Amino acid sequence: MYIAKKLRKQNLIAYVLYMYQVEDVIRTYDMDIERLANEYLTRFDYDDEQLEAVLEWYDGLIRMMHEEGCTRRGHVQVVRNTIFLLSDRHKELLADPQQPFYSAAYYKALPFIVELRQKGDGKRKNEIETCLDPFPPRPPQQSQQSVTCSTLWQNYTTSHRNERTDRTQANLRHNITPRCR
Repeated sequence: MYIAKKLRKQNLIAYVLYMYQVEDVIRTYDMDIERLANEYLTRFDYDDEQLEAVLEWYDGLIRMMHEEGCTRRGHVQVVRNTIFLLSDRHKELLADPQQPFYSAAYYKALPFIVELRQKGDGKRKNEIETCLDPFPPRPPQQSQQSVTCSTLWQNYTTSHRNERTDRTQANLRHNITPRCR
């Protein structure tokens, strides 16, 4: 919750990727707020007031996911709206003659965006969604499996073996793994 609020103000792409991960963590714990609280949220150093606020936030997300039909896959409307906002901004920047560097970077990346779209699930998505979809790590599918930072990372590297970017491969060669709190 606290990270999401901070990222939403500072970096919308990071916010979307973070929310993808939060949704997947919720799914890993079978959309069960009690299990999420006991097995996941206790890992963090929240005082009672913070824990209550975080539980309320996660419970609200769980309700949204149920109401919006994204308990197995997909994203809540708040996240989709942020992606649409980013897509609109992307189109504005492309149309702006004052932004030649943005346009140049876009046209340099366009072949890779097309390739990602071809490898995708066949659903019609905007370019921002196409670029973001390969990145969130997916938690373990079996709810009985212990969920730790290393299992999340192992699952991510296994499920994205053929889709890894050069940057991720370089990070793996240098034994760089994500930090977990």
